[in-house]
Order: sequence, then structure tokens, then C-alpha cells
Amino acid sequence: MIDEEGKLFSLLENQADNFGSSIVGRATTKKLHVSPNGTGSKRTPEQCARIRDGVIKSRTPEVMIKISKALTGYKHTDETKANMSKAMYKRFEDPKEREKLSKAHMGKKYSEEHKRKISEGNTGRKFSKETRNKISKKNIGKKRTQVVKQKRSVSQKKMWEDPEYRERMCKAQQKRWEKVI
Repeated sequence: MIDEEGKLFSLLENQADNFGSSIVGRATTKKLHVSPNGTGSKRTPEQCARIRDGVIKSRTPEVMIKISKALTGYKHTDETKANMSKAMYKRFEDPKEREKLSKAHMGKKYSEEHKRKISEGNTGRKFSKETRNKISKKNIGKKRTQVVKQKRSVSQKKMWEDPEYRERMCKAQQKRWEKVI
């Protein structure tokens, strides 16, 4: 096992040298060309292409498995997690980015198992009063098509056939009336 880890570390070091970084443990430091005035210079597009091609060629499935094993169990610090969270929130603030993600997921077909898991995850979910008000305001004045009305009608009739559902709804209605009176 130690021999395997030694090989993995040397593979990672070689890979890092391919794109101008040196690995010390888990930390990486970039090697930048320093200009006479002391500021770092960016890589040219040709350099980036060479780097990308070198990394892609060197990342065989065996290497990827070894890298995965080496990084398994790594824990990010709370500060790093907070920074990653901020970056994701910032990304979703951009309307172009949101549109791009929306298009990527539009028309996606989920398997029945996936749908079931989503349903189970949302079961029992309680929305805050503020969220319910937002949803309510969004739906005010929305016109439903005849097809949607028919689907809802069929669905509601089916739900009311269930004795447990009927009992729950009757109790809820009684509580509402008690508050009014």
C-alpha cells in the first residue's frame, strides 16, 4: 500500500509539473513568470491549451482512481466551505447563468425511482408563512386551462375517496370554523 501511495504521489507531482504547479501534501502553489517590475504574468492561450492537453492525456482511469483514493476523506475547513457557498450564491445571482442552467435542465426526463426519491424528500416539508405568501401572490390572477382544471378535478376526487384524507380535511375545516366563531 505504501508503495502504491508513493507512486501516486510521484504521479501527482509529475502531473503538477505538467501545468506549472508543485504539490506539497495537499497544497498547490502556482509558478508564475515574474516580469522585471515584480508582477506576475498570465499564461498565453497557447500555453493554456498545451497544459489542458497534457492534463487530459495524463488523466487515465487508473490515475483518476488513485487521485480519488488519495483525496477520499479530505475535509474542507469551515472558512473554505463558507467561501464555496458564497461563490455558488454569487453564480446564481447572474441572470445569464440562471438562464443557462434552466435550459440545461429543461425537458429532462426522470426515472420513476428518481421521481419517487424526490417525492419522499419533499414529503412533510413545511413552508414558512413568508414563502406561502410569496407563492400565493404569484398565483393570484393566474388563469388555468381547461385541461389543468380537469386534471385537478380528477385528482381531488381521487383524494377524497381515501377515508384518512377525508377525516383529516374534516378536522382541519372544523378547526378553521372554531377560530371564526
